[in-house]
Amino acid sequence: MTNLPQRLQSILIFALTERGDFGPIQQVRSVGGGCINNASQILTPKASYFLKWNNAPLPNLFTTEAYGLRLLKEMNTIRIPEVFKAQEAHRNTMNGCMIGLNFSVRTA
Repeated sequence: MTNLPQRLQSILIFALTERGDFGPIQQVRSVGGGCINNASQILTPKASYFLKWNNAPLPNLFTTEAYGLRLLKEMNTIRIPEVFKAQEAHRNTMNGCMIGLNFSVRTA
């Protein structure tokens, strides 16, 4: 996998395995549009995912985002992607901070 920190790769593979996607990860595509976090589309034979991470995040950045997305999803008024993993940095290892979602593409 290119452009993902090694620790993040390990966390991602474990999270995908927990949800029954045993890979392999076929492609990592950079996704633009943001200026605060890094973002990529992750492709496996089973699904497509959106992964966002930050090497110097604010405290509780992604767990708070995941909580907000879950609240929005409960409203059942707009389509919200499922969060499959939200993790903050541990023990001064900033490259483990990430949020992963199902990758949705709106079709007409």
